Amino acid sequence: MSNEPDSPLAMLRRLRFMTQEQLGKEIGVTGNTIARWERGEVKARLTPQQLKKLCKALNITLDELPDDFGSHHPEQLPSLLINE
Repeated sequence: MSNEPDSPLAMLRRLRFMTQEQLGKEIGVTGNTIARWERGEVKARLTPQQLKKLCKALNITLDELPDDFGSHHPEQLPSLLINE
């Protein structure tokens, strides 16, 4: 297990008690794709429809969505994670 902190996307997903596979199914990608986004291996390229589905699945607004899903830097954490 890695000692790196969770990415913003992983934190949001876990707050909703979702697996990578469940989130992937909600937005039409594989769990492996979610894992790669969370590790910062690839940048997410989502359609507007997928962005809407992602926000709905995570129960957040588009403004609350992190700019970088794989960032492990505290300044990249969504404000809703910092304020909770």
